[in-house]
Amino acid sequence: LNTRIGGNSSLVSSGVWPWMASLQFNGSHVCGGTLIAERFVMSSASCFTRSKNASDWTVILGRLNQNSSNPNEVSIKVVNLTISNTTGNNIAVLQLAVAPNLTNFIQPICVDMEGNTFSANTQCWAAGWGSGSGG
Repeated sequence: LNTRIGGNSSLVSSGVWPWMASLQFNGSHVCGGTLIAERFVMSSASCFTRSKNASDWTVILGRLNQNSSNPNEVSIKVVNLTISNTTGNNIAVLQLAVAPNLTNFIQPICVDMEGNTFSANTQCWAAGWGSGSGG
């Protein structure tokens, strides 16, 4: 495990978070997302106040930094957008036009579907783009 926490640029290097996605509206980053399957990205429903039209959105996978592109990233159009309609903690699921080539830099996240219980003080990570200009 990486022992550094919070805002340290050493946490950000190619391939460390291969499931991280950048959700782009008309070419600008709006929110982060998570590649949950080859053609599906999950994010917060609150990211889609500007538009709920799938064709307005693009997902960038393999991105390291919002200020520049890198040779490991791909940009994929969104063909379908599903937003949950229950109250509170809503999610959105974006269907990608094509499946990306999976590499060391682009991989779906491993999701625990077995209903495991994690004890208090179990170490975990939260990753996202944050409000800064870095990765």
